[in-house]
Amino acid sequence: MDTETDTIELIGDESVIRSGRHRVPQDNKYKYLGGAIAPNGRIFLFPCDAERVLSIDSNTDEVRCVGPAILDGENKYQNGFCAKDSCCYVRCTLDN
Repeated sequence: MDTETDTIELIGDESVIRSGRHRVPQDNKYKYLGGAIAPNGRIFLFPCDAERVLSIDSNTDEVRCVGPAILDGENKYQNGFCAKDSCCYVRCTLDN
């Protein structure tokens, strides 16, 4: 979103941004619930029903999944933050 021109540009595609395989039907809902901006400008979205953390490079608009696959469960993480040590920490839901 460009706040100076009031325009929106979509980045990423369905091969990267998708629901976890356990979600039936595959309705593309609840992939990510919460995110944080790291000191290097990367944005990390924490998986709810998706299987991996999503990383967005705000300088290049590169979108990619990072870290290991988290296959089991729905509603994995609700939120998190990135600390000064450049690590991201997430809050687990009560279901996990």
